[in-house]
Amino acid sequence: MKKLCLMRIIVFGILWFVAGCQGIFSPAPDEQEIRLRNAIRIHPVHELGYVRLAQYLKTQGRYSKTFSVLRTGQQHIPDSIALIRMEGGLFQGLGQYRESQEYYTEQITKHPDEPLLFLDRAQLYLRLEKQQLALNDARKALSLKPDLFEALYLIGVILDRKTASNVPDQSEQALDALIAASKINGRNPDLWLRIS
Repeated sequence: MKKLCLMRIIVFGILWFVAGCQGIFSPAPDEQEIRLRNAIRIHPVHELGYVRLAQYLKTQGRYSKTFSVLRTGQQHIPDSIALIRMEGGLFQGLGQYRESQEYYTEQITKHPDEPLLFLDRAQLYLRLEKQQLALNDARKALSLKPDLFEALYLIGVILDRKTASNVPDQSEQALDALIAASKINGRNPDLWLRIS
């Protein structure tokens, strides 16, 4: 009987300690987070609430909570490309490139006509120095949306990186892509640095 009582006290003590640690390691929501969560409760199918809360949590370094918010948002709004892109970008930002690549590939399968997903995966491939895959995805994004500045710019960047000094044709293609991008957005300073 004494052993059972002692065992209950020990178990209760452990549970109490763990519960106390949860409070220490999971900070209480501040006023900003509470407001953002309330906005989602009021209108759970409005993507902007999820976007803002995810951005806020990310700036706080609370990445697991950020993933949770993005996934909850995608359950309520399955076709939200903004939430999908944020999750893929979060994987990249955390250096989880394999997970990011798998995630983008899965989402592209679900949304094959979404140029921004191809563009995001192209940027990931470029970061991983898989230039041909990056070029393929950037071209696919451009084929889906011919006036997509970011796709033209990225194609120019990729071709410029791939260009060897003895391959003038690729250098011309890079310049053509950058010039086409300038016709869409002539105020981008990075673009003019690349062209010059």
